[in-house]
Amino acid sequence: MTWFCLAACYTAQAEVYEWVDEAGQRHFSDQKPNDVDPSTIEPFQLHDDTPQPQQTKEAYQAKRYASPPRKPSRSRQRRQRQAQARLKQQQRCEKYLDQMRKIQTQLRRGYREPQGNRLRQRRFELSKKYQKECR
Repeated sequence: MTWFCLAACYTAQAEVYEWVDEAGQRHFSDQKPNDVDPSTIEPFQLHDDTPQPQQTKEAYQAKRYASPPRKPSRSRQRRQRQAQARLKQQQRCEKYLDQMRKIQTQLRRGYREPQGNRLRQRRFELSKKYQKECR
């Protein structure tokens, strides 16, 4: 019986060491590990007697009811991609209209015959692209 009491007292006073390995895993042991950097080993205390600051009710509720950051759902991601695609298409259509306005302005200013034919051909190609992609 006395042997049991001595063994219990000995284990109760044994130190527990805590360390974190390269993978980020936390380990506890009653013996110091040999293959670990000694600066990362700390004696583990089960009972921390240092007084903790009192937490206000609002801080407790904010911490308790705070929702973790959520990853956008697939449907939301799809809607975002569709919105980006619509924006790109709208920008492309605006570019076509702007190019056609510039060509029309050049045609109104006057031209020589080969240049006018090229301008009208370019305007025709742009209007076909605009009709196909933007309407």
